[in-house]
Amino acid sequence: MSKAKRIKNKKTQAFLDNLPKISIDDVDDKLTDRCKFNFHYLSDKPPAATISEYGETLLEKLRTFSEHSLSHWETTRHSGSANNFYLVYYDSYPAEAKTAFAYPKNVPADVRWARFILSGKQRLIGFVIPEARHGQFHPKTGVQFDKNTFYCVFIDLKHKFWIVNEHRQ
Repeated sequence: MSKAKRIKNKKTQAFLDNLPKISIDDVDDKLTDRCKFNFHYLSDKPPAATISEYGETLLEKLRTFSEHSLSHWETTRHSGSANNFYLVYYDSYPAEAKTAFAYPKNVPADVRWARFILSGKQRLIGFVIPEARHGQFHPKTGVQFDKNTFYCVFIDLKHKFWIVNEHRQ
């Protein structure tokens, strides 16, 4: 009896036949187009919500957001809103009088701040690498900067990151 016949097992073969046969190099694969989320900078200092308080809902939203690139979300309107996009970039961090959040000391100064609408007044606040730095290599690590990564910093449940007049208390 040959060695190949001795090893053959119908359950093992069925399992192997059901494994995906796709590759990250496939022309229809969208892996490189999907946005990425990074939680290294996530703050748990009030007024930010914590993952334990909001984790399940946040994970659900992130899964949806991860289906597309960040550029997709900056041009996609939030349902029920005529001029509010899911992702909006800010020119700068809000002035102290306009925010309930302190600028985290571990976040680089030269980033591009942004927010995702989660629902209602709830926002995910973070930053991206400025477009001009996209594709450049970090001087020490040699790794390329990627503008399609959203670095999560605050889970803002009450729209206090950038306070508008109607939200002042």
